[in-house]
Amino acid sequence: MRLPTLAGEAAAILAVVTGSIHAPPARVPEPPADPGTAVLQVKEWRSLVGPWETAEVPEVTILGGGRVIIPAGQDGNLQRATEHVLTPDRYRRIYALAHRAGLARNQHLSSPGSVKDGSLLVVVTLRSGGRTYTTTATNLWSSDDDGPRGRIVRFRHTLSALIASSTTEPYRPAR
Repeated sequence: MRLPTLAGEAAAILAVVTGSIHAPPARVPEPPADPGTAVLQVKEWRSLVGPWETAEVPEVTILGGGRVIIPAGQDGNLQRATEHVLTPDRYRRIYALAHRAGLARNQHLSSPGSVKDGSLLVVVTLRSGGRTYTTTATNLWSSDDDGPRGRIVRFRHTLSALIASSTTEPYRPAR
C-alpha cells in the first residue's frame, strides 16, 4: 500500500519542479470607474512631526475614472490640493503598475535595519477586484532593492512622473 502513496508524492514533487511554482501572473482586473471610489492612495507618515502635519493631504489619491488629488502646499492653516485628470490609458497603466509592484495584497514590509532618529511609514491602499488591500512599509529609501520594497519605491517614482505630465487644475471638493 505504500507504493501508491510514494508515486503520488513523486508526481506532486515532479509537478512542482516542472513549473507549477511558476504560475502565470494574475490578470489585472479593470480599474474601478466610479468617481466616488478611492482606487489608490499613498500616504507617508513621519514619526517626528508637529501636530499640524498629522492631518496632511495624502501624497496621492486616485479616484475611479482617473481623477487624481495631490497636495499643493498650505494657504495659512488651509491645505491646498491640485486635481489632475488622467487619460483612460494612463489610468489603466498606473493601475496595472500598482498590481505589478505587488500592491494587490495585504502586507507589511519592515525596515531591513534599525533607525536611530525618526522613522517613516508609507501606507499604500489599492482597491482591486472589489476588495481593498493595504501595504505598509517602513523607511523606504532605495530603489536599488530588487525585492518588494524596491518595487514600491520605483512605483512611487513612476507614479509621480505619470501624474505630473497630466492635465491639472485647482482641486475643489464636491462638498
